[in-house]
Amino acid sequence: MLASLILVVGLVRPVPVVIRDVPYRTVDGVTLRMNICPSHGIRPAVLWVHGGGWKDGDRYSDADYAARLADQGFVVFTIDYRLACRAGQGSLCGYHFPALVSDVQAALSWIRAHGATYGADARKVGVVGASAGGNLGGMLGVGPTRADAVVAFSGTMKMSICRGTHCEVKADYIGCSWDTCPQRWAEASPITFVSASAAPFFISNGEYESVVPPKDSREMAAALRAVGVPNRRFLEAGSSCHALACVDRDPALWNAAVSWLRAYLMPNS
Repeated sequence: MLASLILVVGLVRPVPVVIRDVPYRTVDGVTLRMNICPSHGIRPAVLWVHGGGWKDGDRYSDADYAARLADQGFVVFTIDYRLACRAGQGSLCGYHFPALVSDVQAALSWIRAHGATYGADARKVGVVGASAGGNLGGMLGVGPTRADAVVAFSGTMKMSICRGTHCEVKADYIGCSWDTCPQRWAEASPITFVSASAAPFFISNGEYESVVPPKDSREMAAALRAVGVPNRRFLEAGSSCHALACVDRDPALWNAAVSWLRAYLMPNS
């Protein structure tokens, strides 16, 4: 009996302990922090950017998904970033574009500089984001501070594609309406900056999604394809699901996204 117990215990891999509250940036007197989910051995890094309409959420929001990704062979960094919630509602509130983009850029730079301390091979850093996090992650796929692969679950790639209250949410983030400042809306859109040097993109939507209409990912895929950038568009057929709700609905979406990260962050695996 004892021998059997020892055998069973020996087959169980230890679960890495999450490293919490690591500061990565101080800006406007606010210290931004991240949690780190180690993997087993030296693994590629993934920056996970939470969603929440650019006004909600924190580094704990998608902890279960981050841990799941770490278990599949990545060191995952989940971050806080400044938010567009009303000033005074919290220490991270009261900001607008481009402050949030600046924060995720700083997080990516920090991972490249310090990720090895936590077991990450920071020569290859991917970014995963859902909803608003997908938009911010998409900016890292086309901007001067660039990730090596992007996964965006229902991330807005072209801010002007929106309906009703979703346009209002975007206006709150950007700090002005489309009619008032279309140039700022364009600057907050990853599609604006697509070039042949963009990172490979995996983008997804629900087929009947209203939060981020599928037209958004269709136009982004076309823009990437036009300049020869590898991309995959995953449309969840027959569903109006949004972001991680699509992942929960269909395991194939998660598996495809992980395969995408492996292809570009672990090319020799």
